[in-house]
Amino acid sequence: MKTKFLTLLVLSLSIQLFAQEVNDYQIYQKLGRDYIIKGNYDSAIIAYDKSLSIMQYSSSSLYERGFAKMELTKYKEAIADFTKVIDLAPHKYYALTNRGLCYMHLEKVDEAKKDIDAALLLDPEYKPALEARAQLNEIFEFRKKVEQQKIKERLESEYRNRYRRRRQNAGLIAGTLIPIAFWTTIFLTW
Repeated sequence: MKTKFLTLLVLSLSIQLFAQEVNDYQIYQKLGRDYIIKGNYDSAIIAYDKSLSIMQYSSSSLYERGFAKMELTKYKEAIADFTKVIDLAPHKYYALTNRGLCYMHLEKVDEAKKDIDAALLLDPEYKPALEARAQLNEIFEFRKKVEQQKIKERLESEYRNRYRRRRQNAGLIAGTLIPIAFWTTIFLTW
């Protein structure tokens, strides 16, 4: 009888503690959202850290913390949070989009392209992903033009170097053969 009573007491206390943790989690989650809405991203990160200390696998807390870090240009940290979200819930196209945007800011456009394309596969109409894809297309076009310009400059440089060497060779020939021929003629005729 005592063991049943103790078991029920422990179970009741456990449920109350868990309920309190859930309540605390929800409070920190809401507080974090409020801070993000106000643009106070540092405080939002602190609130989400506290909510994640209670529920470490909360994809919404990880996503929101990643968003706050992205807004503070802490792109590597934001990528880590978005990656955890994607690992927990691969269908979250908005996490893929934001991770892609972070990669773009870090000039890792190939990784950005993979994430943006994956987000568009999940939701082809998601406007932020479409806008990011348009930016990526501009970046790829710019890279292509820069590469073409580099090739053009390299070819022009090679042509100038070849032309300069030909002139040097012609000058060398004129500077050595003509005097040799002149002195040979004088020597042979003398």
